[in-house]
Amino acid sequence: MAHTLKRSLKINRLFSGAQRFAFSYSIEEKGSGFDKRIFIKKDGDYISPWHDIALRESGDAENVFNAVFEISKYNIAKMECVLEETHNPLKQDTRKNKYTKEKELRYYAQFPLFNYGFLPQTWEDPNIKHFGLDYVGDGDPIDIVEIGSDIKTGDVKKVKVLGSLCLIDQDEIDWKLVTMGVEAAEEQGISNLEEFEKAYPSYLDAVKTWFKFIKTYDGKKPNWFEFDEKVIGLDETLGVINDNHKCWKNIMDNKDKFADLWTGN
Repeated sequence: MAHTLKRSLKINRLFSGAQRFAFSYSIEEKGSGFDKRIFIKKDGDYISPWHDIALRESGDAENVFNAVFEISKYNIAKMECVLEETHNPLKQDTRKNKYTKEKELRYYAQFPLFNYGFLPQTWEDPNIKHFGLDYVGDGDPIDIVEIGSDIKTGDVKKVKVLGSLCLIDQDEIDWKLVTMGVEAAEEQGISNLEEFEKAYPSYLDAVKTWFKFIKTYDGKKPNWFEFDEKVIGLDETLGVINDNHKCWKNIMDNKDKFADLWTGN
C-alpha cells in the first residue's frame, strides 16, 4: 500500500570559523516498490535536490561543498536522483532480471564501503567529451564517496573534498569525488588527502576495487580508472567540479534544449 512518511532533519552548515547555521529540511516518502519516491522539502515546499540546493556557500573554504546523499554505507538498495521527474526525487534504480527478463528493483551485489551521493548543480554532460579524454559524461550530477559520517538517504550535508578518481563506467566518464563530512574531518583532524590515506590505509584501494567490478555481477564488463588509477589532487578536482557546474548552468540557460530533464516550474 502506498504510504507517506515525513521526517525532519537538521542540516548543519559550517562556515569558516566557529559560526554555524542550521537549516531544517523535511524528507517525504511516497509510494512503495517501483513507485517509491523520496522528496526533499524546505519550509514546507518541495525543492529539487539537484537545482535548488547550492553547490557551495559563500564564505566556506574552497574545498567545502554541499552534498545530497542517495545511499548510506552498507545499504545495497541502489538509490538515485531522477533527473526527468518533477522536483527530481530519489528512487530505487531498476534492471531487467537476467533470467525472467522482468523489471526488478536493483540491489548491489556487494555492500558499498562508503556513503554515496552527489554534488547539486553539477552535470556530467553526455553530449561532449571531457578533460581531453575520448569519453562523454554519464548524464548525472557528479558523484561523491564519503566516509566518517552517519548518513541516511535524502540527507544534505557539507563535505570536504580531498581529491577524485576518474572512473570510466561502461565507456562513460563518471567522476568519484573522495570526500569526508566536514564535522567528521574536523573531529579526526583530517584536512587533506595525505592525512586521509594515513588515517584510512588501503581504503581507497578497496573503493576502486568495488567500482571496477560491481557491474560484472549484472553481466557487464569491468569498469576502470584513468590516470593509472591515481587519485587526482585537489586543484585538479576543483577544476573538474567547476567544469561540471558549468555544464549544469548550460542546462539552466538553455532549458528548451533539455526538455527531457526537469528544470523547474
